[in-house]
Amino acid sequence: MFLMIAYFVMTGILFFAARSDVKNRAVGNIYPLLVLAVSAAAVTFKCLSDRETALTALLFAIAGAGAGFLLTAIPAVKGEIGGADVKILTAAGLGLGIPDIFWLMLLSFLIALAGAAFVIVRNKIRRQEKADLKLRIPLLPSICAGTAIFTVLKLVEYIRSPVN
Repeated sequence: MFLMIAYFVMTGILFFAARSDVKNRAVGNIYPLLVLAVSAAAVTFKCLSDRETALTALLFAIAGAGAGFLLTAIPAVKGEIGGADVKILTAAGLGLGIPDIFWLMLLSFLIALAGAAFVIVRNKIRRQEKADLKLRIPLLPSICAGTAIFTVLKLVEYIRSPVN
């Protein structure tokens, strides 16, 4: 149950981070730090709730943070995504672990792709084509939406599991 609460809290934090990203095109360091705090609490809970698998849970959490960082660092270096996206997905990876961070990133990037396609089609219809084909949309709203969908899927899994 604690993990479900952590997922909901993380989604709430990401909502405000996404709002800041859309409004200001900048995200304060407080949001990645809050996600990191929630993730650290989730990992601590996982480790303390089942001491036999604590080491495995810790290793999966560290691998999740590493995957979140490695999969976003190259696009960030190229200037394709922002530093806050890297920090937030790294912190979320710590709390989610492997393989859940991959599912979250897949959901988030598919939502971002659908949003970008919508903007491109809308601009074509409105005939607002620009010479610069580089489309800049904030990624954190897609990460927030992906986290919300992931949280709902985990909630359904939790409700359907025989041991709650």
